[in-house]
Amino acid sequence: MSIELEYENHTKHLDDHEVLLADVIMQTISLAQPDLDPATQITVSFSVIDKDAIQKLNKSLRHKDVVTDILSIGEFDRRGAVKEHEGKDIFLGELIVCYDFIKESAIIGNVHFLHELSFIVSHGILHLMGYEHGEEMFTLQDSVSKNMIIKYAIYE
Repeated sequence: MSIELEYENHTKHLDDHEVLLADVIMQTISLAQPDLDPATQITVSFSVIDKDAIQKLNKSLRHKDVVTDILSIGEFDRRGAVKEHEGKDIFLGELIVCYDFIKESAIIGNVHFLHELSFIVSHGILHLMGYEHGEEMFTLQDSVSKNMIIKYAIYE
C-alpha cells in the first residue's frame, strides 16, 4: 500500500510535518485494515485552516456553529468498504484540521503538539474508513499516536 498526501496549508503552521502526517495515515490504515492489498494506492487530501474557516465549514457541513479540531469528508460510510476497492487507486477523502485548536488541546492535555496532531489525524482517517466513535476506534488512534511518540522521539 502506498499513500499520496495532497497537502494544502492556509496558515503559517505545519509546513514541516508532511512526513509525519503521511506516516500517521499509513499506520492508521495498516492497523485498521491489515489485510489490504499492497498494490493499493490511497490518496488523502489534507488541509490546514484557521479557526474562523473551520467554524464556517463545521456550520455548513455538520450544522454545528463551533470551532473543531478536524473535519473528515469521505466516501466510505461503513467499515470494510475500503477493502472492497483494494488493488486500485482509492481517494479516501479529505481531512481539514485547525492548527490553533489542536495546539490549544495539546496545551490543555499537557501533551506535545505532535502527539495531539497524530492522535487527531488518526481519528480523522478512521472516520474516513467508516469507523464510528467507540473503544476500538479510540484504541487504534491511541496506538498510532504512541507509535509516533516513539518513532519521532516526541518528548512530552
